[in-house]
Amino acid sequence: MPDVAAIAQRRPTALRRITRKLLGLRLPAAPSAPPAPTGRWQSERITADFDTYLRELEQDLAQAKRLILLEMYIFGDDAIGRRVEAALIAAAKRGVEVMVAVDGIGSGVWLERAAGELSRQGVHIRVYHPTPWQLTHFSIPTRQRLESAGRWFRYFNRRNHRKMCIIDGRLAWVGSMNLTHEHSAALMGDSAWRDTVARVEGDGVRVLMRAFIAAWRRSWRVVGLRLYPSFSLRSLHLSQPLDGLVRLNHGLRMRRLYYRDLLARITHARQRVWIANAYFVPQGSLIKALGAAAANGVDVRVIVPAQSDVWFMSYVAATFADALAQVGVRLLYYQPRMLHAKTMLIDDWVSIGSTNLNHRSLRHDLEADVVLTTSASVRAVEKILQEDSAVSLDLTADSHRPPWRVRMIGNAMLLLRRWI
Repeated sequence: MPDVAAIAQRRPTALRRITRKLLGLRLPAAPSAPPAPTGRWQSERITADFDTYLRELEQDLAQAKRLILLEMYIFGDDAIGRRVEAALIAAAKRGVEVMVAVDGIGSGVWLERAAGELSRQGVHIRVYHPTPWQLTHFSIPTRQRLESAGRWFRYFNRRNHRKMCIIDGRLAWVGSMNLTHEHSAALMGDSAWRDTVARVEGDGVRVLMRAFIAAWRRSWRVVGLRLYPSFSLRSLHLSQPLDGLVRLNHGLRMRRLYYRDLLARITHARQRVWIANAYFVPQGSLIKALGAAAANGVDVRVIVPAQSDVWFMSYVAATFADALAQVGVRLLYYQPRMLHAKTMLIDDWVSIGSTNLNHRSLRHDLEADVVLTTSASVRAVEKILQEDSAVSLDLTADSHRPPWRVRMIGNAMLLLRRWI
């Protein structure tokens, strides 16, 4: 695969802009060495077991005294969703302010069944960019129907993909686990999704709270069976966190900033770049950075699911096997089950959250990640990714290169890369 990013960098400015737009590449300036996080969490803990996470989340919800902020891409209309609903209603009844923000597509089924009932129980519900079928399910003030239809066409491709819960402004759960039965080994057995979540306490939680409120103000309010559109026309803008513990993507400037920071961390790695990512559709600049790290003798590996909940995603990831092999990067096909994690270990720098390395996360969806700093967190993620690697197939090895049929389907689906 030609180094398109490098070629485009050498072209005149006007042509470079055209090339970038046509290819969908983001071509940042040559990255300098990134700074280490200046802050520290008061406590941080990682779990890759959903049932443990759910049990501890319910305990935290039961102990909440003032405020619960829950932001979830998929709130399941299933046994898991009902367990969390019960915990939220119980908190609201004892006087806790409970605010739940969900995505119109990810939580559409749950929204139509449960949101009205929860709102009547004292839980405040808002939905980010509802779909047209939700607009027909709920009553909407007549004068706002035309406006809402126009906004739907404008914002349909922008989703709230975050999965986090903030309690009393002091602790937060952040990761890629949705509240749905697919993650639960107790319900799904060996087919339960492999995922990761972190529980953190400290000053960085306030940054996550500001992110929640910014999205809340742009979301539709649910009251019983009525939907009320947001009247906030301001862009989703947040001041830049300075401690390096929270990574958000409100606005184009913040998206570019953190993408450049990621490229810099990869390029300047000295020991390892280990990535587990559910929906891996890299831009040319990311492949270039991974190759630069591998050229320096760094152990660079990317773990993707061989079995995906989106049927074509494993084919899409496989199309990058040749390009990655040419630059010394290992692409590993995780075999046992769906790998849904979005985890990075770059030397001793750990990131856990909801961000995929694809066009959606880099351009459209709202995401949230946390950076963990303790040696215990580094060892925990190292162990998890080593175990993932041990049960994965190396697609960059000559004996395991994906067949032409897989590449053909993957390349065809890449035509839709702005949507995946």
